[in-house]
Order: sequence, then C-alpha cells, then structure tokens
Amino acid sequence: SLTELYKRIASLPSSFVLWICDLLSVPFSLSYVLGRLPYALIYSFVSYFGMKKLLSGKMIYAAIVLLPTAVFIASNYSYDYWVKAFLLYAVASVVSELQRPDKAMTVRSALSILIAFLVALGPKAIYFPVVLICFLLPKSKFVDDKFRRLFRGGAVLVCLIAIASFVLPFVISASGPTGGGDLRGGSDVNSAGQISFI
Repeated sequence: SLTELYKRIASLPSSFVLWICDLLSVPFSLSYVLGRLPYALIYSFVSYFGMKKLLSGKMIYAAIVLLPTAVFIASNYSYDYWVKAFLLYAVASVVSELQRPDKAMTVRSALSILIAFLVALGPKAIYFPVVLICFLLPKSKFVDDKFRRLFRGGAVLVCLIAIASFVLPFVISASGPTGGGDLRGGSDVNSAGQISFI
C-alpha cells in the first residue's frame, strides 16, 4: 500500500541493489556489502548538500553528521540514515533562510524544505514535531501573507501526513477481531484496548 511504501522508502535503494545482485548471481557476502553502499552514499550526498546551504555553522553540522555512531548507522542496514540525513538537510535549509534575513524565501526553497521533511519522516513519523521549526521563519522572509500562509499550511500538512502514516494503519488493524498489533500474546491481547487504557 501507499502507506507501507512511505514507511519503507529508506529501504528502497538497498532493495534495488540487492535485487540487481540477485539477478547477476552475486555471492551473498558481496551482495550484503553492496546492499549497504547506497545507505552510505545517500547519507553522504544529502549531508553534503545540507552543509552547502549553510552560511555559517558548517563545522557544527559536520560534527553532527560525522559522529562515529551516525557514520556506523549510515553504513549498515537501518532506516536511521535516511531520517537523520533528510532531517538535518531540512533543518539546515531553515537555518539557511534565517541566516539571510534580507532575502525573501523562494517557492523552490520552501518546497525543498517541506519535501525534505516529508521524505525524512516516512520511516520514523514520530519525529513530526520537528517540522514545527518552519514556524520560526519571520514574516519578513515571505513575499506576502498568502505565501506565508501557504508555507505554514504546507508544514501542518506534512505533520498530518506523517501522523496519518502511523495512526491510520493502527486504527484500521485495531478494528479487526484481535485489535491488530502483536499476536504473540494470543487472541486475548488487544493493542487497541491497551492504548485506550493508557
């Protein structure tokens, strides 16, 4: 489904490489290593373009991106590389706009910020409150009130899409006989009931 695709977007590059390796009958040990390569490349390129946007603070950005744990995670099978790279890019884009108070934000820049947040939140939608950083941009950054309202409405829409991506599947599965969720506890375990109790 579209929701599942949105949640698993971070796995697509590696899945494609592993599929190609399978078609070419590449040995498992080599395909395992090659499958991790897209993660490191995407993390590197997105981080580079995020750093390029900043006027100052590039060393702080680089220190965050190059933390040993972050680099380790970015070179292994995980969705964290995707979330971190695109969230850092989006936040760097917002900070870049704040660093240029005399220059009005363009439509292209606004779209790149919102799309980066939307793409980043696919695998880990619980980070949706980070999008609210968009509301830090002052009125002077917008050409007119209509553009400001559209941008802020877009930020709210990104939040709602992210929230819907993890709430809707739970609500839909919760309407089933077992209430969805983990079935290892047997048919008496009802995730919807547990959540409502909490």
